[in-house]
Amino acid sequence: MRKSVISALVAPHMGNFDDGIARFKGLKPPYVRGGGIPATEYLEAQCAQYLGKWKDPGQHPVAPFVAIAASGQAANHLVFKALHGGDLVSSKHLFGTTKVDLAKTFKRAGGKIAYVDPGNVQAFIDNTTSTTTAWFLEAVSNPAGRVADLSALSKAARERNILLVVDMTLAAGMPAYFGLEYADVLTVSLTKQAGGGDNQNVGGAVIVNPEFPWLENTHRFPELREYFADAAGNLVLPPSPFGGIVSKVSLHEGSGALAPSVSISIGDKLPSMDARVQKQCANARMLADILKDHAKVKSVQLAGYATDDTNDQLALNQLGGNHFVLLVDLKDKSKAAGAFINADEFDHAVALGQKVTAISHPASSTHRQYTAQELADMGIYEGTIRISVGTEAPRVLRQKMLRALEA
Repeated sequence: MRKSVISALVAPHMGNFDDGIARFKGLKPPYVRGGGIPATEYLEAQCAQYLGKWKDPGQHPVAPFVAIAASGQAANHLVFKALHGGDLVSSKHLFGTTKVDLAKTFKRAGGKIAYVDPGNVQAFIDNTTSTTTAWFLEAVSNPAGRVADLSALSKAARERNILLVVDMTLAAGMPAYFGLEYADVLTVSLTKQAGGGDNQNVGGAVIVNPEFPWLENTHRFPELREYFADAAGNLVLPPSPFGGIVSKVSLHEGSGALAPSVSISIGDKLPSMDARVQKQCANARMLADILKDHAKVKSVQLAGYATDDTNDQLALNQLGGNHFVLLVDLKDKSKAAGAFINADEFDHAVALGQKVTAISHPASSTHRQYTAQELADMGIYEGTIRISVGTEAPRVLRQKMLRALEA
């Protein structure tokens, strides 16, 4: 079993606001690699140290490339823009906004998307064609909490020279860069625990594994020619192309780089991320214990909670423990869901990873784009409530949960 190895990604102290702004004097937006150069470089070093990749004994690590974006969703958009010259195989269990952005980006470029069950590695293989450039999925699906077998997917993708892209937004219980053991490109939300859990610091990152052979695969990514062709039309591609992509897409297409002030604030909040995540996961286990035997509850899903389930074994092995998002199906369907929400015991919000517990009704909000059958495939029904568990005192959470259930 993988140990939980959350590591505080502590950015070097950047001084006060004025000092931080001074660091960017002479740089033009979007600052090429985002709005937090020192924090970005530190994150790259942490990724490389975690992977144990060194140039030579005693020298600096070979660092993955990190591009900072305005949000986790902006980070996804940067990747979609880079890849949309070919076809894609994607998990069909995606956050609603991600699916919309993905479909629009690829549709505009004429690319095709095959949606498959993220738990079925063979489905990814069977839907891969000569024009497929990448596979895309969430490490932990939102909101159903299904955990993909990243090891098996990585092996299959690399055998076929396919780029594996993983959205790590819900991968609490592990460092953001853990997925580099398996994926070629990670997208990360810094809005959640990394930003302090209050959603006041909004940011995201693209982390690129240095091992993917970009130079040998330029023919598979025709979109890259728009960014890296010289005057003669020759492709001049750096080891990681995302720096140029961030510059162009951020500046011209509204995906924005992270503001320096936000980067400073996130850097200050990172050291306490470990404690917040551990408390959220512990509170989630406590609430699952209450909910699983309650008369009004039909089912409870929490990745890593029931150790006799294959999905939960993956969560324990890959996340190092259970997750912090509960999916609760109430017996009295939409009527019960409405009563639970309207009890006003918890914040009603679609945001995840906050310090304060937040609830939502996925079928009518974040996942309203899906059909009833697609929702059912993800375990989402009329009476399904998503609970993003916060860091409140367990006694308070218990009382609020029982009152909401009795509403």
